[in-house]
Amino acid sequence: MQPLTRQQSRTSIFSWWSDRNPGLHGPTINLHAATKPLLRFMYHRQAAGFIEKNRGEALSNELLQVLSSYLGYKYVSPSTNLIVLQELDEKLRSSEESRRVMVDDPVGLQLVVEMLESPFPEVRHLTCTILGHLVADESTVFAALLNFGMKLLLLICDDDDKVAEEANRAFSEGIRFPSVVQAFRDTTLLDGILELLESSRPSVRVQACTILGQFAIDTSIASTVVQKFGMKLLLLICDKDDKVAEKATWAFSEAVRFHFPSVVQAFIDTTLLDGVVDLLESSRPSVRVQACMILGQTVVDTSTASTVVRKFGMKLLLLICDRDDNVAEKATWAFSEAVRFLSVVQAFRDTTLLDGILELLESSRPFVRAQACTILGHFMADTSTASTVIQKFGMKLLLLICDKDDKVAEKATWAFSVAVRFPSGAQAFIDAQLFERVAELLKSSHPVVRAQACMILGHFMVDTSIMSTVIQKFGMKLLLLICDKDDKVAEKAMRAFSAAVRFPSGAQAFIDAQLFESVAEQLESLHPFVRAQACMILGHFMVDTSIISTVVEKFGMKLFLLICDKDDKVAEKAIWTLCVAVSSPGGAQAFTNAKLFDPVSKLLRSPRPFVRRQTCILLGEMVVDKFTASTIVQNFGMKLLHLIRDKDDKVAEKAMWTFSAAVRFPSGTQAFIDAKLLGSVSELLESSRAFVRTQAFTILDHLAAEKSAVFATLLDFGIKLVHPIWRTQCTLDRSDEDDKIVAKALWTLCVAVRPLSGAQAFVDAKLLERVSELLDSPRPFIRGQVCTILGHLAIDKITVSTIVQNFGMKLLHLICDENDDVAGAALWSLWEAVRSPSGAQAFIDAKLLDRVSELLDSPYPIVSMQACTILGNLAIDKITASTALSNFGVKLVHLICDHEDNGVVNKAMWAFSEAVRSPGRAQAFLDAKLLDSVPELLESPRTFAKTQACRLVGRLASHRQIPAVPQAILESRIYVQLVNLLLDEDSYVIHAAVYALTEISRPFSGRKAVIDARALDRVPRLLGSERMIRDRGNELLESLFRHGFVPTNMYPSGSQPH
Repeated sequence: MQPLTRQQSRTSIFSWWSDRNPGLHGPTINLHAATKPLLRFMYHRQAAGFIEKNRGEALSNELLQVLSSYLGYKYVSPSTNLIVLQELDEKLRSSEESRRVMVDDPVGLQLVVEMLESPFPEVRHLTCTILGHLVADESTVFAALLNFGMKLLLLICDDDDKVAEEANRAFSEGIRFPSVVQAFRDTTLLDGILELLESSRPSVRVQACTILGQFAIDTSIASTVVQKFGMKLLLLICDKDDKVAEKATWAFSEAVRFHFPSVVQAFIDTTLLDGVVDLLESSRPSVRVQACMILGQTVVDTSTASTVVRKFGMKLLLLICDRDDNVAEKATWAFSEAVRFLSVVQAFRDTTLLDGILELLESSRPFVRAQACTILGHFMADTSTASTVIQKFGMKLLLLICDKDDKVAEKATWAFSVAVRFPSGAQAFIDAQLFERVAELLKSSHPVVRAQACMILGHFMVDTSIMSTVIQKFGMKLLLLICDKDDKVAEKAMRAFSAAVRFPSGAQAFIDAQLFESVAEQLESLHPFVRAQACMILGHFMVDTSIISTVVEKFGMKLFLLICDKDDKVAEKAIWTLCVAVSSPGGAQAFTNAKLFDPVSKLLRSPRPFVRRQTCILLGEMVVDKFTASTIVQNFGMKLLHLIRDKDDKVAEKAMWTFSAAVRFPSGTQAFIDAKLLGSVSELLESSRAFVRTQAFTILDHLAAEKSAVFATLLDFGIKLVHPIWRTQCTLDRSDEDDKIVAKALWTLCVAVRPLSGAQAFVDAKLLERVSELLDSPRPFIRGQVCTILGHLAIDKITVSTIVQNFGMKLLHLICDENDDVAGAALWSLWEAVRSPSGAQAFIDAKLLDRVSELLDSPYPIVSMQACTILGNLAIDKITASTALSNFGVKLVHLICDHEDNGVVNKAMWAFSEAVRSPGRAQAFLDAKLLDSVPELLESPRTFAKTQACRLVGRLASHRQIPAVPQAILESRIYVQLVNLLLDEDSYVIHAAVYALTEISRPFSGRKAVIDARALDRVPRLLGSERMIRDRGNELLESLFRHGFVPTNMYPSGSQPH
């Protein structure tokens, strides 16, 4: 219906008034003026009602026709336009189909587009938003821009900033798509952008540049952008407004960036390069910066690089000297981009640019000199140009290494280091006779210069072909510089030296140059720093296995003497060098061959704690295999044991570390026993120092962990291990050290009883009596650890019966311990005991079941859970299962049905289920007449209990090889309850019930009983359920009709299997 279609009105009852006033000429009010507001109100009310009635529906042709008609009527108020546009905005935003409807209706679309000319900013803004939805959709963007693209462009110049911003956003949304490029070519939109670029408003020019930049991303139109707008953009780079200049540069950069070589060629083929020349000569630094950036981006291949260098090379070199550092930096970057290509080298040769670089190197400004070095460094990176650059600029660069400005020196050194990485560059360096200049630099009075010279030599050391020459010429000077007073010089010299001796050829060249004598002299220097550096040099030689024997034989004794040096740094470096030697392949053997063990013994007796500690570290590093382990224990075992009692804790700690490293190997442990050192450990245990006693227990830990030594360890030290625990358990005034000793002793006992031989040795040493007393300790930690020890003893078949008989009752009491860790350890011990048949039988013989019965009745859920766990383990063994189930089966059922705690219910059900997991236990289950309790579980209100009861019946029925099982199940008529459970609301219960019925129906008698229980009536419901139950239902059908026909009406529509 069209808006306000005229309808027949009713006759007014008040018309008599005008009939009775014939003298009144004309209306008393302006009816035309009164009609317009009334029409606007009525249109608004009608439009609002129509929108409310159709809210939520997708836009259709009919809806669009009605809604758009309001926009085209002149007596509609702006508020009515807004609610109509808001409704269209809502529908177009959420539906792609609605956007297609809008584009396909030219009349409706045109009425919306006309709203762009509304005098009200709110209407124009909302219209831009609506049209933006059409532009943002790839399926409608082409048609949309063809229709109203120019109008959107014009609105970017709108006086209202919000409207202009929304128009720009809508336009930007569209130009993301490739199809838009064709739309621009087919229309006059590009001309519209040209008008925007010439706008007097900076914000408009910024938006125009932004649009062009987004277009330039597409390779198919980038060339057009450069040709049509290039000069305009170049002019805008000089714009007074910085934002305009920035956006213009960005747009230009997007067009000529290295992704599009064809666009760059279009740039070069036009007269735009002349425009860049003008930019480079601009008085504004920001413009010169942008021009340099454009040139850098145009360098995409060899042809463009040569063009840029020939046309702009000299200007760029001049700009490197620009007063503005940003300009100079960008000019250097553009130049560096060009010199990456080989063709540019020829361009440099054909011009006077090399002379220009020479002038830059001689500039009075440090920044310019640094930039010139950077450019040369890029030339050096190419093997074909490195030799040319070195010949022409080598001497200048070497002089700049001595520059007062650190950055210049650093850049010059970097340029040199780039060159000498290649063999051709290194050879050119030699051919240019620059080595003599390097020798002068090494003698410079400036530490920075000496350090840079060392860096250059370090780069030469990488090339094995000239390494020997460098070492022969500069080896002695480097050795002297390693001892330089300046730390940086010494560091760089050492790094250069290290680079050489990493290679076998370098080490050999060092020997051939007879430099070892100089190292020997440095080891005897009066200056501690020199001695320390000499040790470092030898340390680097120790890595080479081919000369390690020579180095150890020549310098080993001197290094040992330096361990006693008064200066700690020298001693540390000496010990580091020796440690590097003994940890290298063949190093320990070289020590043995050089007979250097005698100095070690003397060092261990040194009066200086530092020396004793460092010697222990050296011995620890020597323990690398079973041979060195036994050698260390045989030669130094007693001395190390004495050092464990050293007054200096750090010495004792390092001695302990060395000893531990040795006895980790079986050969070291055996050597310990053969050397009869156990007596010394006994003395350590009786020391008055808690630290020493703790270390003694650590040694015993290592011995107890070795099967061959555990027996002797427990026999000799068993009582001594228990004694400190027993002594401190009742002591109220205990120190932290006492607690550490107790912990160490308990840990040692735990380690000892893990191997089977350790368990037997524990019993033979008569330690069980002392352990029994510890179970009554007031300290939870001791009780818990003792329970752990008993658990390890219970793993052994030989000792398990003894453990159960002697400690079973105490462990059962400890399950109720207030401390959770103690209760857990006691339960674990009992669990380990009753896992084996002999342990389970011993548990019953010890009449401990009565105590378990008390635990089951405990008011504490955790205690009842532990009791259920024990019963479950007893039920695992078929011999003890009958006894356990006959005594506690009914109690377990009551716990499952009545207990409030879910944890207790779960554990009780687990113990109950363990009884039917094997045929032997299933027979015990029947003998205990526990099948009579299952119906009660199946009727439990708890889902978990019903589910587990069904699974229990299923497992029991699976033992069909026992004739009594099927018969007992059929006599109990449990299958009837299972069939009823197929109607249960819980899917897990249904699944478990189907499983149980499937197992029952496998023998013929069971199959017949299940069918007679009307199980088939429930099957259609199963087959219509979720997949898990449907699969089980199919298995049940296969079992029921294994030898017969499956009725097709059992399957719901579409669910019958193929």
